[in-house]
Amino acid sequence: SRIQGGSQLLLVEAVGVESDVMLQDFQNFSEFTFENLAYGGVFLDGGRAVFRAGRDVMVLEKSVAAPNLDFDAGRNFAANSTVIGARDAINIQAGNNVDIENTSVIVNSTSEIWALSQATPEEINIIAQTGDVSITDSYLDADNVQIEAMAGNIDINGTFISADTIKAMTYSQNGTIVLNNSTLRAASLIQLYAEGSNGMLHFTGNTDLDAAQVKLAGYIVRIENGVEVTIENPSGLRIFTHSPEYTNSGGEGVGSFVGPDGTPLPTVNQQGFNQRHSN
Repeated sequence: SRIQGGSQLLLVEAVGVESDVMLQDFQNFSEFTFENLAYGGVFLDGGRAVFRAGRDVMVLEKSVAAPNLDFDAGRNFAANSTVIGARDAINIQAGNNVDIENTSVIVNSTSEIWALSQATPEEINIIAQTGDVSITDSYLDADNVQIEAMAGNIDINGTFISADTIKAMTYSQNGTIVLNNSTLRAASLIQLYAEGSNGMLHFTGNTDLDAAQVKLAGYIVRIENGVEVTIENPSGLRIFTHSPEYTNSGGEGVGSFVGPDGTPLPTVNQQGFNQRHSN
């Protein structure tokens, strides 16, 4: 089934505390692209689409596209095997967990699928209030991508993120940002901050960080043994930590920050964890 409209507000809401909103279809996404969104499950040529539930919001094998998209789940948000597209902004907020798997989340204001292009920044905002953000085998693309776990962890696995700025932050005392077999590519800034007093930035699989500036912060910054974190622009790397666990700081039995040629960086610009907001 399809929902299609013009410049309007589409509100799909289940207000009960145990109520869910589920968008589910069985579309073949093996060859589905952003340009096909006008023929997908939910498409608005203008306006805003809002999906809100007292409990869970789920997008399962059903494409959703509108100039502005809001997903607001009282408990969990999940997207699996789908394409979510917007012209201006995609906002995903969950009271507990956000789980995105095998999904493309794209904001593109210049695509011909929109009747009118806009000059506003393209944004993807993902917030988990009390739980975790998990992004697996997915693709995110916008001008600005911001991922926040207010009281949990962030796990980015097998994922490609492309933007002008990419920011991921955890705020709980023991919050951890985990990156595994992923590529983050930003024109200006990548900022990965585990803000908690005992937080960790943890690289468990090879990761590529490509930006003019790469800022990494965690009370502990650890690269697992045998893992390489490639810094495409080594002069733009800054690390803020009290506990560096990587070979570039003399660590043993751990992995390394390497340059674009795969050679371990002889030194890294490393400062104390408490200096992360002053530099």
